[in-house]
Amino acid sequence: MGSQNKYDDCSKLYKSFIKNMNVIKVCDNNAYENGCIPNYKGRDTILKEQGASDEIVETAQKSCTGFTENNIKKASAFITQDGMIFFPYAVGMSYAPLIIVDVNGFKGPNKWGHDVYSLELTLNTDFTGSVAKSCYGGCCNTVEKGGITSYELIYEQ
Repeated sequence: MGSQNKYDDCSKLYKSFIKNMNVIKVCDNNAYENGCIPNYKGRDTILKEQGASDEIVETAQKSCTGFTENNIKKASAFITQDGMIFFPYAVGMSYAPLIIVDVNGFKGPNKWGHDVYSLELTLNTDFTGSVAKSCYGGCCNTVEKGGITSYELIYEQ
């Protein structure tokens, strides 16, 4: 029997991901408090720093709730043997097929668009397996000053 909606099997995907990625530490929630992630800024904080209006920040908080600073700290995360940090969009490992990757983990700068990127996990068009692709404009793409989007990193560098 198939999934009821496109997100039903995300928790299975994340469990498989953890099993196959040489994960050495898992935080099922409260990733910051439990030592799985450094103190990342959220999309809301970054927009405020960049001078966005209160209306824009509020819209981002409502439409990109999984990328707010508070929710990032409460999220689940896992650390691989080589130090990379992965955490899913939203609190818990069962929501959307978006994943955030800090390519060098706790080593700095721990900034969006510098060493932290968002990716969307999606099924191949022939349904033979999933692939990670960059979030071009969507996925609540977050970039701090001087950084680049995951799209630019993958396709334009």
